Amino acid sequence: MDGMITARGGRTAAAYTAADLTEPMLIVYRGSAAVVEIAALLASGRTAVVLAPVPGTTPADVERAERLAHQGALLATELGIKAVPRGEAGTRPAWQVVGDVAEATRAWLVVAGPEAEPLVGHIERPLLVIPEQPA
Repeated sequence: MDGMITARGGRTAAAYTAADLTEPMLIVYRGSAAVVEIAALLASGRTAVVLAPVPGTTPADVERAERLAHQGALLATELGIKAVPRGEAGTRPAWQVVGDVAEATRAWLVVAGPEAEPLVGHIERPLLVIPEQPA
């Protein structure tokens, strides 16, 4: 080993280029403003996909996912991120939805709240997990 820290998938930190940073950030939004606020510190002026994964397949679940994604995208826009909302409702585990969207969008970073802990063992992209904010 040459002393480099290697991410899952075999990429080292040095393997990420400026071109990777032109890809969008993926923000997993489930109502936490703290996740979006921290993402804004890292991505001001850049593009992000705001993903709201919601379990269920009813029209109400789909509407809830879309509404939540739009709410997160609006907050991100107010904080200086060019945000695109993406609501996803379905029966697949959230970690799988996040991983698939991260790969499809070529996200350079995934920012999520503490509920995203299962992503740690499954996602192939850099991941920043934001802990709960103390009351």
